Parts: sequence; structure tokens; C-alpha cells
Amino acid sequence: MKDLKIYIVLLLGIIFCVGIYLWGVYSPKIPSDIDILNSKIDSLEHKIDSLNIKRDSIRLIVDTSKVKIIEIHEKYNKIHTNIVYQPVDSDYVQFAKYCSDNRGLLNINDSSTIKDN
Repeated sequence: MKDLKIYIVLLLGIIFCVGIYLWGVYSPKIPSDIDILNSKIDSLEHKIDSLNIKRDSIRLIVDTSKVKIIEIHEKYNKIHTNIVYQPVDSDYVQFAKYCSDNRGLLNINDSSTIKDN
């Protein structure tokens, strides 16, 4: 009877040890917080790079647009200055020339009112 108790205790000890071993080997590995954060950081670095590229291209477009706006504004100011400070008789000459050049667009058939200067 004493031998039977020893065998039962020994058998339970072996089963317990095998259970702990199998639980350690086959239990799912839970990644640590550092591994999770590192994987997120790696995926975010790619997104940051793509956003930086898009930002740079948008800045380039904005810069070229600003240059075009400045050029158009300067051209407008030049034309505006020429028109505003031009003598009145030049306006008449320019308008008469415009009418004679665009006779078809203006539907003008009678050219007797327009003098060629």
C-alpha cells in the first residue's frame, strides 16, 4: 500500500511536470509592447515618407503658382499703366483700328463711319 501511494504521487508529479512543460512550449506567444510599437513605427515611417513627398510636390506647385500670379500681376499693371496714361486721341486711333481689324466679329458692313488713320 505504501508503494502504491509513492507511485501515485510520483505519477501525479510527472503529469504535473509534463503539463507545465507542454503549457510553456505550446502556449501562444504574446508579443511585448515594444514589438507592437516597433511594428507600428515601421509602418508609419513609410506613410510619413509618402506624405513628405506629396507635401514637397504641393509646395512646388504652390510656389510656381505664386510666381505665375506675380508675373500676371506685373503684366496687368504694365498694361493698365499704358491704358490709363495714354492720350485720348490714341484711344480713338486704337479703337478705330480694332473695329477695322474685327469687322467680321462686330458685324459691321458699313465702313464709311470708320476712317483709316
